[in-house]
Amino acid sequence: QTFKYDSKFWENHQTLNVEGGVDGNALETKLASYNNTPFSKICLGMTVNSDGSSINWIGIEYEASSFYSLLADGMFKPVNVGKSKWESLLDDSKLPNNCGYEGFNTRLDLTQKRVRIGYLAQKTCGQEEGLIGFGTDLNGFRWSSGYIYPSRQGNGAKQISAFG
Repeated sequence: QTFKYDSKFWENHQTLNVEGGVDGNALETKLASYNNTPFSKICLGMTVNSDGSSINWIGIEYEASSFYSLLADGMFKPVNVGKSKWESLLDDSKLPNNCGYEGFNTRLDLTQKRVRIGYLAQKTCGQEEGLIGFGTDLNGFRWSSGYIYPSRQGNGAKQISAFG
């Protein structure tokens, strides 16, 4: 729960549990590399297994001087990965087919419909909103990573809290 959308860790240079980042265990960490490591591709993974096994991965081509420079300003930066790739991060995650936004600091309005890194489906197409990603907040459902779809068009609400 450390990296919910409104966590200050997205916007500051503070590290967290550096020792936990050494061996790839399933502990939340934030390393100094968040602040100063340039990249041109990001690999994102999610799992629902507490031991960190069975991770589903996607890659995003995006160039930035650091994660800090990408996320700390809170400004939306779009990507074009596609809904199906985002859904592949977690089994049984299905979002509406139209009206989606994907990227960094994605939010629909000034309310609690936002995700730091991920895909957010909007309500204005006649379907309920939903999201998948990292740093989530959807009408009070706040997780470090996961999937939230409150309505699922008669199929019942679905929320999956994940480690990513």
